[in-house]
Amino acid sequence: LIAACGRRVIDEEGKTIRYENHFDQPVLLNAQDAIRSLLMSDNRCDSAVYDKLYRKILFSDIRYPINVHYEDQNVTPRLFYQAGKIFHVGRTLYVYQKRKESITALDFNQHSLDEVKQAELLKQFIDEKYPELKKEARYFVHYKMGFPLCYASKCRNPNMKEYMNEVKEYSRFYYADVIHGAFTLKHKVWFCKNYAVLKWRLWWWR
Repeated sequence: LIAACGRRVIDEEGKTIRYENHFDQPVLLNAQDAIRSLLMSDNRCDSAVYDKLYRKILFSDIRYPINVHYEDQNVTPRLFYQAGKIFHVGRTLYVYQKRKESITALDFNQHSLDEVKQAELLKQFIDEKYPELKKEARYFVHYKMGFPLCYASKCRNPNMKEYMNEVKEYSRFYYADVIHGAFTLKHKVWFCKNYAVLKWRLWWWR
């Protein structure tokens, strides 16, 4: 069993930005429902580590990778699978301060694509353990592809060209899936725009 709670996100001045993963009453989820919620980002259950309590035995065969960002996206669902059930206490007990220099707020860097790579590893796990969630896992990867693409398209540092090229190749690989996938027209236009800007910038730096 894993215990989870809701969280209140605040800025550096202590002002509330939003509430996340909040339930009005205690809820018991099975592993599949919790993983589906994580994949679809429905604000019920996500991969964050800090708002959950785990039994030590869950980590017998599971470890967080070293020098990898967004590793919780791949590890937390595996912990859900091991635990079998996730109990949400139905209260917001954790306060998370969002800092400007946090990993998720940093500009494009060599770890920006880790988010997609971790999502791909998770998809492999889902395809094996929960084949009925294949569609949701594919959606998760395609959705996560948008973040490094956005960061890379805004990058103005020629020294990051190697990593920007890697993002461009990943984006090209997933382009058709995003355009024909279950996304809003606004998201598809946004993806195309960032992809075009990134390609133009790399062409300009040749």
